Amino acid sequence: MTTAAIHHALILTKHMFKADGVMFYWINEEQQSASITEQINVPQSFIDHYHNEMQALDPLNVKSFLKTRGAFNSLTDCRLSSNQHQLSDYERYIRSYGIEETFDILFWKNDHAYAGIGITNPNLKKMQKVEIEALHFMLEQNLLQLKPIQKRIMLNHLESFKLTHREKQVCLCLMDGYSNAEIAKSMGITVGTVKINLNRILHKLNLSCRLQVSKLLNQLFQPS
Repeated sequence: MTTAAIHHALILTKHMFKADGVMFYWINEEQQSASITEQINVPQSFIDHYHNEMQALDPLNVKSFLKTRGAFNSLTDCRLSSNQHQLSDYERYIRSYGIEETFDILFWKNDHAYAGIGITNPNLKKMQKVEIEALHFMLEQNLLQLKPIQKRIMLNHLESFKLTHREKQVCLCLMDGYSNAEIAKSMGITVGTVKINLNRILHKLNLSCRLQVSKLLNQLFQPS
């Protein structure tokens, strides 16, 4: 399901931008890096080289987006504000693959970045800003339904409540609508232990019942 949703997002993005290629990547905020996992019409050697050497030189890398908190940007705009000498190695790298322009879209929720789509040789003259914003919103709502992203959104939200690892795992199960017995089976613990952890969760979140926990967690994925 995850791969199908991502592939659909890539197809739509490639079509809307009339681009040569598109790539989906997961974002690691701690390492300020991207991990490209899926692509359409992008050579694997380009991706390998990017992961191994060129990511730090990319003016549209994750580190730059985390600094600006932006949702999208183009290489052309970066050229206007960057030192051309600093860009020269990266420019040679992309041009060796026939790429003259790139455009990146990042997906944020609750002030955290989770994933992005990189686009090679997009036709930016055909895309107005309002169209890009509409596409970004549409893609974002679909990608927020991906379980890996929902899990990370939830864990980031719960960080300030100082839940234990086990309590966070119980929350993940509650988010999926598991009963106490199903949680116990999934985690390999007793129902009694589930109840103890649930009571601790309710206390830390200042809630009174498990339904409120599920409601709170699922509200995290609603449109901003």
